[in-house]
Amino acid sequence: MGGGSSGGSPGRGSRANIRDVARVAEVSVATASRVFSDSSLVRPATREKVLRAAESLGYLPNAHARALVGGGGHTVAFLTAEMVGPSFADLASGVEQVTAEYGHLFMLCTTHDDVEREQRYVRLMGEQRAAAVLLVGATEAGPDYQRRVLGYVKELGAVGTQLILCGRPPVSPGADVPSIEYDNLGGGYSATRHLLELGHRRILAVGFSPLQTTTGPRLTGARQAYGDAGLPVDDLLLAESCFSIEEGDRAVTQALAEDTGFTAVVAAADHVAIGCLRAIRRAGLRVPEDISLTGFDDIPVVSDLTPALTTVRVPFGELGRVSARVALDEVERRRYRHVVLPTELVVRASTAPPPPA
Repeated sequence: MGGGSSGGSPGRGSRANIRDVARVAEVSVATASRVFSDSSLVRPATREKVLRAAESLGYLPNAHARALVGGGGHTVAFLTAEMVGPSFADLASGVEQVTAEYGHLFMLCTTHDDVEREQRYVRLMGEQRAAAVLLVGATEAGPDYQRRVLGYVKELGAVGTQLILCGRPPVSPGADVPSIEYDNLGGGYSATRHLLELGHRRILAVGFSPLQTTTGPRLTGARQAYGDAGLPVDDLLLAESCFSIEEGDRAVTQALAEDTGFTAVVAAADHVAIGCLRAIRRAGLRVPEDISLTGFDDIPVVSDLTPALTTVRVPFGELGRVSARVALDEVERRRYRHVVLPTELVVRASTAPPPPA
């Protein structure tokens, strides 16, 4: 390995960073950062000294560097449990598209459902005075969650950072936090009503959690469809399961073994439905001839399944775009405190009338 001198300043053309600029200008890194974020708190003489140092070093600031050293006023943080699948990709793309239009930096953070990690990210974005923080995707509702969000509103509001709930319902009527979501209840209702209109009565509901902010309303919608049809809600068979392909497979396998008599499955999400389809086929049964199946989300792959999946389409890209506009545009924020985007039932080949008794 070749050696080199240490302790000296880099020359023009080398990879100077903001710390090099601060050292040459004899100011703190925070002061140098404020110069490049156009802060009005820097005296003209100090600003000139920093800019001369940057010129001598060939330093070119960029938005990402400004965000990392504390000039995060142009940063929009996207906080989600995990970044998996095309749905979240579409949603993130929608946020990023609008963020770029406003000349801001998009920052993706994954919490892995770790509350302490989420709190650290929120605190960091507050310290950097980010433009906005979006809490994205399903979570379990409850008093602890509400208290946490209201704490974020207070913490971020004190430094001028806007909090947005994206894909989540409002936490409470009086909370000063906009929420942009889609019609989970209506989607659950339309999928279940479609199966009931085909003649199904004993429908297996897979992947639903009553406390979750997305699947809870979907389950409520399914139950309302039974009630509106004048049918016993108990005929909707709730399978205890989690939100995954494997759990969809397990739940249907168990329901078949217990001979519950279901003729259709309403799945809480498309990937849950894929697991259900796998279990149905492994049992030697056919979709939809023996068992009908619906999903939720309309991810791209489900239209290419055999049979193509009947599902509820969610406008994920639009959800991201609307959320970002409300976060970054004060006029939009005053106009839209709570937005519910429509969902749409897409009927394909995986649903049909039940087989003759």
